[in-house]
Amino acid sequence: MTPERIYQIDLLRFFAALSVLLFHYLFRGYINGDLSILRFDEIGHFFKYGYLGVDIFFIISGFVIAMSLKSKSVSAFITSRITRLYPAYWFCVILTFLFIKLFGNPVFDASFFQLGVNLTMLQSFFRVDMIDGVYWSLYIELKFYILIVLLLFLQKKLKINIDTFSYAWLILSICYALMPASNLKTILNYLFILNWSSYFIAGILFYNIYKHGYSPLRMLGIIVSLLLSVYFSNQRVTEATAFYNTNFSIMIVASVIICFYLIMLLISTKQLMRFNKQSFLKLGVLTYPLYLIHENIGFIIFNNTGAYINKYLLVGITTFAMLIVANLIHKKIEKPVANFIKPVVSAVLNRLKTQLTTK
Repeated sequence: MTPERIYQIDLLRFFAALSVLLFHYLFRGYINGDLSILRFDEIGHFFKYGYLGVDIFFIISGFVIAMSLKSKSVSAFITSRITRLYPAYWFCVILTFLFIKLFGNPVFDASFFQLGVNLTMLQSFFRVDMIDGVYWSLYIELKFYILIVLLLFLQKKLKINIDTFSYAWLILSICYALMPASNLKTILNYLFILNWSSYFIAGILFYNIYKHGYSPLRMLGIIVSLLLSVYFSNQRVTEATAFYNTNFSIMIVASVIICFYLIMLLISTKQLMRFNKQSFLKLGVLTYPLYLIHENIGFIIFNNTGAYINKYLLVGITTFAMLIVANLIHKKIEKPVANFIKPVVSAVLNRLKTQLTTK
């Protein structure tokens, strides 16, 4: 068993991905935009809060990144993120594009230009349409990684550690929540992802509790992060209610977010160690490729076969197929390509570092 691996998080991550999948298949697909011909009016409202799986992803991301930062240089961190994110992503973008081109009309369409920009994972920065809607969260993740790179520079120059960084980020998030609408507020949110920062901050603080133990200041930071998470989720509830023309309850959303925080607190205080089963890793490794491939490809499958197969059976078959494909992507694409490109990326970054330091 890997000493630093926390397998409960693999299980939690898997259920978060599954909740997003069910949200898309049983609610999002038909409720607005007619992305899917399959309607689940009778049960769809039970799954409409599945989008909150992304929220727990961001908490886990803060936790895992804080865990991985130990003794990491800027180049080592960038290398680890590139080799972790891009191999599966490249394959899933190309696979989704092929499905759209071959079977997606008239609901879905994509251009080769769109494909090229999407392969960089920077499409949202350039305001180019995404090949698949789920990529929006990668934009948030990339901004988080940019902030972590900034932290690594500050650690070396100013001796600022991740604790100080997370509290400073939290104070900025509080100020942002209290600010009236303005251009400055928009700029701050763009630079510091302040609509989502509370989740990443909470993840960092949860890891610090896991690694270094409980402290009143860390608990205060987590409580404030929770309050901010609920506050900004209320704004998203208003937006979701208008977009889907369906009522979303802030009480349910707040309750789900509180449950996420409580589970992470139990993990960080090592109260769930009896559930730290290495077998959960098999589920955890499916999460990223499953998240990347399920949405538009799933809708395209529904639209092409939904008239001939029972809709519940089709959702079950499609979900099972997605899990199988996600496993194959992890084993045949993600790991081998990561192992291949890691020394190349590392060499390029080290050479760039040498050139910059010698100028």
